[in-house]
Amino acid sequence: MEKLEHIKQLLQRFYEGESTLAEEQELLDYFSQEPVPDEFLPEKELFEALQLASGKPVDVPGSLNERILSAIDEVDDKEARVRRVSWLSLSGLAAGLLVLLGIYFMFLREEPSSNLIAEDTYENPMVAYREAKKALSFVSYKFSQGTGELQPLKEVNETMQTIQPITKISSGSKQLQLLGKFDVSGETRTQ
Repeated sequence: MEKLEHIKQLLQRFYEGESTLAEEQELLDYFSQEPVPDEFLPEKELFEALQLASGKPVDVPGSLNERILSAIDEVDDKEARVRRVSWLSLSGLAAGLLVLLGIYFMFLREEPSSNLIAEDTYENPMVAYREAKKALSFVSYKFSQGTGELQPLKEVNETMQTIQPITKISSGSKQLQLLGKFDVSGETRTQ
């Protein structure tokens, strides 16, 4: 019984990384014997595998550390992208829901009294006619007042129409000057 307690203490030190080489050798020797209690069967398999591996040196590539770090960085980058995309998609979904709710409350939940057809507010048709005529004359007056300020533009347009033939004459005179430089004999004259 005392031997089993000693082995349990050595295993605990081994798993905590505090065992010495002599203690590990003692564990290897203990687990290399055939009869081992059932509670130590997993440890027996572990130490048999360690004993097989201890005979051969393991080659560790020099670039293993960089490859492991780059793989970890790639996983971190993928996780960050997934988080960013999920926030973007959630915010887009929320915006779409807000638009749909806004449309619902603006158009579909409209009160029946605010229909496009206006209700009759005047009982006497002549009074309604006079009020409509007064409103239309007010709109006409304001429209005329607004277009009256455009009168200088009309004058500029008329002036431009009178200048247009002058520009045609100017371009024609340039062409005549070019023709004047040519002699009938086909030689160019210099002045």
